[in-house]
Amino acid sequence: MTKPPLDSEPPRTYSSLVLCIAAAFSTMTYASPGAILEPKKKYKFANDTFLTIIEETLTEVILKINEKQEKIFKQCTSKAVYSCTKFIITHAEGSEIFGKTNGEYNSHSLIRHSISQSINAAGIVTINPPAPAGSLGTQTVWTCPEDYWPRSETIAPKQIRKTCVIKTQPAKNKGPSDISCPSPYGGNPINFAIGNKYQEEIDLRGGRGNALILSRNYNSLDGYWRHNFSMRLDIDLPRSTIYLTRETGRLNTFSLNNGTITAEATELGSLIKLDNRWIYSAKNNDQFIFNDRGALIRQNLQSGVQRSISYSQNKVFVTDNFGNSLELTQDENNQPLGFRSSSVEGRYDYSTSGQLIKSQVTLNGMSKTRLYHYEDEHNPRLLTGLTDERGIRFATWSYDDQGRAISSEHAGGMEKIQIVYNNDGSTTVTNELGKVTRYRFQNLQGLQRIIAIIGEPSVDCPSSNSSFTYTSRGQLASKRDNNGNLTTYQYNARGLETSRTEAAGTAQARTITTDWHPTLFLPVQVSEPGRITRYQYDAEGRKTGETVTTR
Repeated sequence: MTKPPLDSEPPRTYSSLVLCIAAAFSTMTYASPGAILEPKKKYKFANDTFLTIIEETLTEVILKINEKQEKIFKQCTSKAVYSCTKFIITHAEGSEIFGKTNGEYNSHSLIRHSISQSINAAGIVTINPPAPAGSLGTQTVWTCPEDYWPRSETIAPKQIRKTCVIKTQPAKNKGPSDISCPSPYGGNPINFAIGNKYQEEIDLRGGRGNALILSRNYNSLDGYWRHNFSMRLDIDLPRSTIYLTRETGRLNTFSLNNGTITAEATELGSLIKLDNRWIYSAKNNDQFIFNDRGALIRQNLQSGVQRSISYSQNKVFVTDNFGNSLELTQDENNQPLGFRSSSVEGRYDYSTSGQLIKSQVTLNGMSKTRLYHYEDEHNPRLLTGLTDERGIRFATWSYDDQGRAISSEHAGGMEKIQIVYNNDGSTTVTNELGKVTRYRFQNLQGLQRIIAIIGEPSVDCPSSNSSFTYTSRGQLASKRDNNGNLTTYQYNARGLETSRTEAAGTAQARTITTDWHPTLFLPVQVSEPGRITRYQYDAEGRKTGETVTTR
């Protein structure tokens, strides 16, 4: 796998780097569900006669007002003798007085004319010609999704730029578990630290070298289905922050200070800027390259698979080094609408509210269909069930009135778990056998980590009555089990484990140390009592050898 020379970029001053970044991102069209979005625009009109009208276009507002006027006028003229006037809006004019937001006027004047008509007792009808009748006013309203903060910036006199910036804490806890144990995940799977239901669906796996994969990822925190090529970068210059939204929905952040891009404490990957590209190296040695607009253009995976990604309107084109190709169509929220690849094609159907309700994958004329259910009365974007290709509903989830997942089960009530979110911030989980376990958490840089497990052990993590401490980077620093045994951990500056001592503080203490490759996230030597294991790799990071020496 050939990777770009990451150390070849000449040093830059802070100001030049910021200007470069600002220029690169200033023309970006932010697409949900990234970290920075364009707010939704609507027009609001309110008065005592019409109550409140809110529509996505001024034309719709005008139509509603005129329809109301026509209805009132028709009722008035239905009498034998009447004198009636209706006010018809002819057009809208932007008001310069109140300025603009995102290039749109903050207020519009609805110009109207009056038309009067009367009929007297003698049956004589009088119709007056249209006459100017002043104007009404509308307000332009900008709104952000619930999991985003609205932000306003003055960019010129009477000119405001509004954006929606993601709330980082819940977003950092989206996606699958990032640690094996202790892990706040249970059932099919639910992150019971925050109540997020996560679901991954794989629609395509195959092609030459078995290298072609298309998957979808759902988080109940936002209700979107992301595909595995939707990873993107967004920049927040006022906060000097760069956001990386993973295909799983999980958010990673980087700061920009004095010309240096620094990963947040809990981020073990790295991000650099090389010419007009951004290069993110993950902790598993996968590499992702983005263009100057934050769109993913290449994947260099540790497995040796290399993928190139390009875009045209709402289409995504993927090719790899095995000769496979994929054409994917997506909506404005980066949710898949359909795909084609060789003899395989797929289609996704959505409800009028934007929820994915059906996926259909066809291979050599044979189709498989899966159905998705959203039955929660409080939030229509919460996934409550899956029906598989056999027509069997094999999974069901439920939520509380705050949108937190509280149960997961398979067909017939198998593997059921129930979750209670306690007032003190802890969570109580009851598994299918009726065993009750309580978990206490600590917030570390936005990540929820388990600090205590009280009760009976679960199958996935048998650490009952155990306690845990963490480093400032959210990594496990110590673990004390229900027998009082203590295990301690140490890490290097890259966040990689360098030492682990089991039965620490006792005569039976056993220490394992690990030396790491200087640039890759790969161990080169593991030393433990009685033996040393050394690993060799080629230039691409593939293991070429392993030797074990006893001592």
